[in-house]
Amino acid sequence: MTKKTQFWSRKPGWQVEGSADSGRRTISCFIATATERKRRLTDVPRLRDSLSDLLGPGDPSRPETPADLDSMVSTLTGAINGASRKAWPLTRIRGNKKPQWWSDVLNAIRKKCRTQFNKAKLTGTPSDWCAYKYDLRKYKKELRRTQRLSWREFCGRIGEITEVSRLRRVLASDPAVPSYLMAAGGSWTNSALESPGLLLDTHFPEGHEEHAPNGYFGESCAGAVITEGRILWAIRGFDPFKSGGPDGIVPAELQCAAEVILPWLKIIYECCIDLTYIPKTLNVAKLVFIPKAGRSSHSCPMDLKPISLTSIKDI
Repeated sequence: MTKKTQFWSRKPGWQVEGSADSGRRTISCFIATATERKRRLTDVPRLRDSLSDLLGPGDPSRPETPADLDSMVSTLTGAINGASRKAWPLTRIRGNKKPQWWSDVLNAIRKKCRTQFNKAKLTGTPSDWCAYKYDLRKYKKELRRTQRLSWREFCGRIGEITEVSRLRRVLASDPAVPSYLMAAGGSWTNSALESPGLLLDTHFPEGHEEHAPNGYFGESCAGAVITEGRILWAIRGFDPFKSGGPDGIVPAELQCAAEVILPWLKIIYECCIDLTYIPKTLNVAKLVFIPKAGRSSHSCPMDLKPISLTSIKDI
């Protein structure tokens, strides 16, 4: 085995086939394609069937303790996520998308330019090369014109905001939250780890307190308040593809499989009232701080607006 053969045999995804005595060996390779799953193209019948198989036939048993209620919520969350992954179509990730200023006119001119180049390369006649250069100049001219027009429109849209915000928008389409913030007394946080604590204490001063249960409500109260019709009304009231919370579930998945999960949700909400207990997974929220518009700087906690993303089952 030569050094080149040893090199290709050690490459991941490459395989050297054939005998070394024959003098000729075949090198085969496997090229992995980047893929992703599209939630907006979910196979609804497959989602319902998969969810029904994972949850099992019939209504679930009623939890008797808070631990049983936590287990039931975890089972439902895992089943919805598992069925959703099976129902999402697997699509190939293509390259970078075309910029906003790209148009069908540019696409047609570029296609014509490439066609003329291939023709000139094949024939080699001066007339075909002149035609190709003419199309190339036309393409570059239209490209520069479109880019200037797009930049002019972009500058016009941000002309009414402050200079700092304008520069912030130009340099970054997704600005990051400052790592160091100034407290009420004028002191600054010493590290990026202290900033989240300062934000929580400022926006949620009573958020760390734990409240004891208020008592037992009884099954009759839960049955009168919680109905499948009200749960379905609440589920359908969400935007189908709003951002998901810590559980990763979007409203569209609940809306498509509502008839399968309604008995589970009804029992969960009734037990929350009967046991005066909220499952642990429903008490977790994803908190995101967004810089407020129109501020000259974002160095204080009040310059940032908190957005809480809770689990979609927490309705």
